[in-house]
Amino acid sequence: MNEHAKSYATLRLQLNSSKTEFVRFGTRCNRKKITQDDISVCVGSSIALHFAVASDIGVLLDSELSIKQHVNKVAGTIYYKQSNY
Repeated sequence: MNEHAKSYATLRLQLNSSKTEFVRFGTRCNRKKITQDDISVCVGSSIALHFAVASDIGVLLDSELSIKQHVNKVAGTIYYKQSNY
């Protein structure tokens, strides 16, 4: 991740380490092979922790690339807005 932070700096962008999340994508079998040492990444002086679900531009992505949680969130938002209309 430090390489990404350096390349962003050349474009006058800054990586916000407090908001950085990461998800490992793969088959269920491959994800079970991940050890505890592999579930954190150093970003500058901070450590980004592994999440089962991460948000990117408002879309929820999970490690199986399923949109189930995203659809549930959108449906819940629509239901809330309709019930308060």
